[in-house]
Amino acid sequence: MAHSIDSSALDVSRMKSPASTELWKLRLIFGWIILFAAVVGLLALSWDIQWHVTVGQDRTLTAPHLFILTS
Repeated sequence: MAHSIDSSALDVSRMKSPASTELWKLRLIFGWIILFAAVVGLLALSWDIQWHVTVGQDRTLTAPHLFILTS
């Protein structure tokens, strides 16, 4: 006797492996980390510009410079 095959069972695009979901989670986490570092860097750059306008020339390891280097 012939059996019919359900075509939805063969649809590979609907199947997600655990490895692909873990990869998406890692990409999302690293994306948020990079976005956070970029925002911190922009805020630190703004702070550094204001610092130089107010104080003038300063040393290398001041607080704004450390935040820029960290980001």
